[in-house]
Amino acid sequence: MADPIRQRSPNAPSSALEDVISKTLVVYDKEHRQPAPVDAVAKDLGYKDANNGAAKQVLASMRQFGLLGRPKEGYLAVSKEVEDYRYAPDERMKSAILITWLKTPKVFSELLSEFPTQLPSDASLLHKLIGMGFMPSTAHQCLDVFKSSVTFAKYYTLEPHNSRPDTDAVLAVEGDSELIADSRDVGRANQVEKPIAVSAAGHERVPIRLKGGRRAYLEVPSPFYEGDKKTISAMLDAIAADEDEL
Repeated sequence: MADPIRQRSPNAPSSALEDVISKTLVVYDKEHRQPAPVDAVAKDLGYKDANNGAAKQVLASMRQFGLLGRPKEGYLAVSKEVEDYRYAPDERMKSAILITWLKTPKVFSELLSEFPTQLPSDASLLHKLIGMGFMPSTAHQCLDVFKSSVTFAKYYTLEPHNSRPDTDAVLAVEGDSELIADSRDVGRANQVEKPIAVSAAGHERVPIRLKGGRRAYLEVPSPFYEGDKKTISAMLDAIAADEDEL
């Protein structure tokens, strides 16, 4: 009689974000951003080769967080964001990159989306993870890694979209007041009126032609995320619902 099919938990990092970043920076110091053979990357981390079980888990975690890419078969390369993080001029930029990495693993992204303001009890999180397909023993490990990573990234206290004007996307219409779309306000119109200002350093100001000879300017911050597009769209929808078109 054949053995029953062994249940396999969903993919998730087995190492916390802080540890993964530390190890990736070791690789960066040796390889920079050049593609390197998988075995060479493993050796950079002190392993004999990439066939070592511990090496496989570490490399997998580095890839799941998005710190390592696979440019071609048998090779790995440190991502551009690692270099940006290493030489970031301030903690605000580092924080934004940390949040991006934290949300890269699918499981972590789903948990953060379901609990946007704070995490529930460990028991509730374990129940959620098991419901997502994790075996109980693996769920405990995933929970530890997830919570440690959230704490390191300071997700619920220093998340980049929490009232940071220089990282907000700004839409300015000539002749009107400037409207700042705060990403905490997805689905509701929270308009802050200010005089139209010159674009902040590091932002790209994109002109958008409107009917009636008017023109809008979309001020795009760096970094700019997929979720930011949804925030801007929701803000514009809210404005359109409240005001008649000019």
